[in-house]
Amino acid sequence: MKYLQELVVAGPLERNWRGIGIALFVIAVMCSLIVAAVFLFTPFSIAVYNTRTPVTLSDILNNGLLSPIENLEWLDADSIVIKSSEKIRIVDTTVTPPHSRVYAGEEVLARYGKVNSWSLSHDGKYMAMSYDERKQKRYRHSQWATYKIARIPDTYSDTDVITFENVGPNRTGDELLLLFKWNPKSNDFVFVHSNDIYYSEGPESGSVFRLTNDSDPLIYNGLCDWIYEEEILSSNAALWWSKSGQYLAFLTIDDRQVEQIQFPVFQRKQYPSMNSVPYPKTGVERLPRIALSIWNKATKEIRRMHVALRHESLMAYLFSASWVTLYGRDHLIAVFANRYQNVTSITICTFDSSKCVLNYDQRYAIGHQRLWAEPEDYRIRYFTDDAYFVELPHRKPNGEVFTQVAKIIVAPHLTDGRVTFLSMGDYDVVNINAYNKHKNLLYFLAAAPLPSQRHLYVTSGSSTTHTAEARCVTCGIAPNCTFQEVIFSEDMDKYILNCRGFGFPHVHLSSISSNNTLLKEFAESEMLEQRFSEKAWPTPHFENVTLRNGYGEHCY
Repeated sequence: MKYLQELVVAGPLERNWRGIGIALFVIAVMCSLIVAAVFLFTPFSIAVYNTRTPVTLSDILNNGLLSPIENLEWLDADSIVIKSSEKIRIVDTTVTPPHSRVYAGEEVLARYGKVNSWSLSHDGKYMAMSYDERKQKRYRHSQWATYKIARIPDTYSDTDVITFENVGPNRTGDELLLLFKWNPKSNDFVFVHSNDIYYSEGPESGSVFRLTNDSDPLIYNGLCDWIYEEEILSSNAALWWSKSGQYLAFLTIDDRQVEQIQFPVFQRKQYPSMNSVPYPKTGVERLPRIALSIWNKATKEIRRMHVALRHESLMAYLFSASWVTLYGRDHLIAVFANRYQNVTSITICTFDSSKCVLNYDQRYAIGHQRLWAEPEDYRIRYFTDDAYFVELPHRKPNGEVFTQVAKIIVAPHLTDGRVTFLSMGDYDVVNINAYNKHKNLLYFLAAAPLPSQRHLYVTSGSSTTHTAEARCVTCGIAPNCTFQEVIFSEDMDKYILNCRGFGFPHVHLSSISSNNTLLKEFAESEMLEQRFSEKAWPTPHFENVTLRNGYGEHCY
């Protein structure tokens, strides 16, 4: 009975507080260790990344992550033109540090509405502008718009008297134009209205000369149709001034026999409207008919070029047209391709002969590989007195094929071009950027040192067995700058380095003579950089995918 009473005394309300305290202490220690382990072993970058906000659709539509600089380009060898939403500035690069001045402010840019596009005359005295107010979208790179030309005083201020001139066949101010191009050597210009080309001797000249007179909505003079604008030239312009400004070449595209495709257009109206464009689908017989012509400014004469190729089928598309100076005279280089784009024909045209003679043809069946040509590889802009540079497929000793720079020697009779490839490594050339004639050095952008990167390289403009391999110019000169765009000035020394990533984009001024020192940074914005740092951006990863034939084994 005594033991039973003792058992009853130890009731359920009594607790072992010491044991409970020890248990709670152990739990607290374990939680602290877990938290410490997470803190110590979690990378700091991931922790910071998780605090950032993702990029939203509003960020894109509201332009909240765009640079205040809308456009940046060279005016001449020493001056850079910078366009922002409120003003246009000109930077003088001959002084240290570079000095900028206002070229045009709101008095010019906002007087007749929002400016959609602009271009300066060769001497910077005039600026042509198109406006948003009556703009009508055409294709990706083109629209109908009204144009005006402003005469800019030598020393600009908001109180200066600025005169405006209307552009158009009748200069009424409400005529919608499709294209405007200054002469590169003087202040005369051409424009396209209703698919026909017009010429004016200058902004203050009252006369307008009509070059073409087709007046057909399906015949395009100096202007691209849909397939040329979207797939071939990547521009609305199909006319080209010569280096001397004495000749104008233009393409005529006839779409009257091309089948049209219809599609709905959704605008602000309650119901969509239907639109149609000439669109030759794969396998259809009728393609746009093309003709190339050259206009002589001095004689006001137009001559249509007779293109002499090995077969008519090799002239399905005009890949490119550009002027070069060979043997002291203006020559037009026109590149044609067949429909399969596996044969290209480089021709050289002259106004006097009215002919485009075959200089070099390239076939894209190389060994066991069946390749095809891309129009952007044939943007021929750099040349010597007897040769021009172009990007062509080059088969290396190991059997691999890369797009690289070829120098094609031109004989005085313009036929039978002889090709040699410049010295460079195993990588693809993306773009030819400059050629320094005085030093015989050619600069190009390449997918190197890794295929996922873009850097500027330089090599000799001559190909010999003793020529050193091309070297990288911009590797490591700027942080977070492995994907680049480079724009050289006319002197082929100073250049704009556009760092496209990875990371926050930067734009620098540099030069070859300064040993590629970063002389100035444009578009510096602490607010924009802070906004970028607060966003969660994708993390890039590069992996190899090697095909059965071994292609891709050395990609990164």
